[in-house]
Amino acid sequence: MYPTFVNKYGNITINTHPSILSAFPGDYAPKKAIEAGVKITGATIHFINNEVDQGPIIDQDIVRINTDTQESELKEKIIKVEEKIIANAVSDFLNGYLVIEDNKVINLRNSNE
Repeated sequence: MYPTFVNKYGNITINTHPSILSAFPGDYAPKKAIEAGVKITGATIHFINNEVDQGPIIDQDIVRINTDTQESELKEKIIKVEEKIIANAVSDFLNGYLVIEDNKVINLRNSNE
């Protein structure tokens, strides 16, 4: 990333990633999950930082991988999960519920997390 941009906007820039981070950062995450033989993957919503897919995690949700799951099918399932958690994350952000402490996101709406 660009440090100047991240320093200024990192705590307000939300990114999505098609895996349960910290597993499978970077490109081709669904393909990597299938090749690794994992049974569960999913989506992560996080704020950006200077490391690829390492920013403070806002939310995550899972998608199950079956033995015959194809990459295209897995991508579609992940997109549906991303749509749900993106909407929740943006709503919580706009309502001021998301706070970053020690590189972790605290959702004040669900403060007992």
